[in-house]
Amino acid sequence: MTELTLVNINMKTLLTFLFILTISVGSNAQTFEPGGIIIYNEDSPPPNIIPVPGQPGIIPVKYDRYKSWVDEENAESQPQNNTYSDLIILEFTESGNDKFNLEDYSGAIADYSKAIKLNPNNAVLHCNRGLAKYHLENYSGAIADYNKAIELNPKYSEAYNKRGSVKNKLQDYRGAIADYNKAIELNPKYSIAYYNRGIVKNKLQDLDAACLDWSKAGELGDNDAYDLIKKYCN
Repeated sequence: MTELTLVNINMKTLLTFLFILTISVGSNAQTFEPGGIIIYNEDSPPPNIIPVPGQPGIIPVKYDRYKSWVDEENAESQPQNNTYSDLIILEFTESGNDKFNLEDYSGAIADYSKAIKLNPNNAVLHCNRGLAKYHLENYSGAIADYNKAIELNPKYSEAYNKRGSVKNKLQDYRGAIADYNKAIELNPKYSIAYYNRGIVKNKLQDLDAACLDWSKAGELGDNDAYDLIKKYCN
């Protein structure tokens, strides 16, 4: 794969380029759907379009993500079978992660949804989108995504743990404990699942069992569990 040569222009130039590209199709602007990606960098974005058959619109892809993908594709230890569709999925996924970290949960959901449309069988994407929905208090939507993640990967302990947290919010405490139990069964060293299960057991007034869970969580490295032990168990 040949690496693109960066062109030294700024983001304003990139936006102008995209605007001119749209105007250039004239009356067909509403129906024109060029398929491709444009590689950009905040400091020097190049107006280089790589055609991607079957991909409508132009997808902006950050250069560092493009470079990482190229390096992986060219690595001798990796099979050389990645496609530009894989790069687009990576861009939407990482863009979703960036927005999630900035607490732009609606933006994260939009990007994860685009990635899921291209890669519907990726359990991690469903789990990520579920967490963003959880933060927006869309609990039914979050559970639907966690259910799908578990359907795709029945051994996905994180999805069980996160679904348990939604059930806790909905006061389905027995259901939450069942999910935490499954997460721990799949990953016996999953400290946060012990921590979360202890919280729910405490709500069910089973303090001795809660303290045992928090003790296990602390043993596994969750220092926050010791704060709960000091508060409730001594």
